[in-house]
Amino acid sequence: MSKPHIAVIGGGITGLSAAYTLLQAQQAGADVNITLIEKADCLGGKIGTVRADGNVIESGADSFLARKPAALELCQELGLTDQLVETSPLAAKTFLVHDLQLHPFPSGTYMGIPMYEEVIRDTDLLTQEGKHRALEDFTMSDQSPLEDESLGRFLTRRLGREMVERIAEAVVSGIYGGHADQLGLLATFPEFRTLEQEYGSLLLGLQEYTKKARERIRGPQQSAFRSLKNGLQTIIDQLEKELEAIHMLRGVAVSHIEEDISHGYQLSLSTGDSMHVDAVIVTTPAFVTAKMFKHKPLTALLDQIPYGSVAIVTLLFDAQHFQVTLEGSGFVVPRIEQTTITACTWLSSKWPHSTGGQDVALRCFVGRSDDASILLETDDMIVERVLDDLHKIMGSTAVPKRTWVNRWESSMPQYTVGHLERLHMIEDIIASDYPGVMITGAAFRGVGIPDCIAQGKKAALQSLEFVKTKL
Repeated sequence: MSKPHIAVIGGGITGLSAAYTLLQAQQAGADVNITLIEKADCLGGKIGTVRADGNVIESGADSFLARKPAALELCQELGLTDQLVETSPLAAKTFLVHDLQLHPFPSGTYMGIPMYEEVIRDTDLLTQEGKHRALEDFTMSDQSPLEDESLGRFLTRRLGREMVERIAEAVVSGIYGGHADQLGLLATFPEFRTLEQEYGSLLLGLQEYTKKARERIRGPQQSAFRSLKNGLQTIIDQLEKELEAIHMLRGVAVSHIEEDISHGYQLSLSTGDSMHVDAVIVTTPAFVTAKMFKHKPLTALLDQIPYGSVAIVTLLFDAQHFQVTLEGSGFVVPRIEQTTITACTWLSSKWPHSTGGQDVALRCFVGRSDDASILLETDDMIVERVLDDLHKIMGSTAVPKRTWVNRWESSMPQYTVGHLERLHMIEDIIASDYPGVMITGAAFRGVGIPDCIAQGKKAALQSLEFVKTKL
């Protein structure tokens, strides 16, 4: 009897994590064949690093959240612990743009939301009316609906529209690259609903939530984010080295997944060939995955997961010509400011390893989920508009000596209202009609690097359990 064959479709961090978990199981004695299929010629998906003249420039993600353990655990397994770096102490302060001016976020906030009465009363970011409305949260009863609601509606209901538009939206929406009025609360910040129900007040709940989080942390406070000395590409490079032991197809796409007469699955490849497998892990974007199936209800649900586009503009300046002091991690911009830039990371302050202390580097984000027209412009025009914003916001007139423009079209899955309900429906269809197929990745249960690693690992373990039942 031949060995069970498991295919992983997609060579981003989710697919690589799945393939690596399968390889570990194989090395531990699991009798399986493994194939990784990636449409591009290179691996890594939205992770990539440019190393130029001593600078470490990320083309996509630049760090990962440390409190979610999957990424740190993977680095440890790959022998990369000594390569990990934390954000610089210089990055302790973050700014928000209001009336094109930089305002530091005060202490006593959670995801940008002021939690304490005195913080709200003292801020310059709200009008007196806006402050009064936000403070009503302390005495307002639980008004949560039974169903999902948008993040914007929830925060407006609790804190007022001014708090949302001037402060909260810039931070919480920035994580998903989406619009607060479209993002679903239960798929993005479910803890907000829980705190409202438990404490009858979002702000009181956040105070207790953060207090308990601090109590769980023993010893000196550590940075919330991690990266690697030579960039996140280091993780991809090491995974690629480890995965030399498995069968890998690059530059090959999967066009269809169909059941075959042997109760496995037939994969139709872009080369014109086909492949029989016993289980499949699909990690491609939802709109790509949808095209692989003929099941209309499934494809319709997958197509209901929208994607946003963004461009990342990295600017490298000669330090002696950059006359603005950068003491902080950068700034975020509410959409009401109507700038091209939605956020800016002061790379050389937040991640000193990125320039080796020799240059000043800024990493600017442009484009929003509901307006990606900026991506239609030329690189030179995008850079010009970014520099104009930097002049207005920071007073910078320096000319960069080098620039990188990385366009990520349809790259950011949007967890819109009802996202979790759609996921349950997708999972029910897969379980009943496609046993042995696992659909996972950033479009489903977490967009961050640790979330994707954890999802890939979980799918791999599930596929291993499934093929055991076929032996």
